Amino acid sequence: MVAKVEADADKFYNSSSSAAGTRVCKAMQDLKVFAGDIRKDLKRKEQQIN
Repeated sequence: MVAKVEADADKFYNSSSSAAGTRVCKAMQDLKVFAGDIRKDLKRKEQQIN
């Protein structure tokens, strides 16, 4: 997931492409949601074990 964003981040920082910056922001938000889902799943599994 992060590897896909690397090219857009490079375009944003080195070529000042605002569209690439928008894509990076969206990808970072998607990553945040994905990480939250993983944390919730881990917590649920922990509660089942205990």
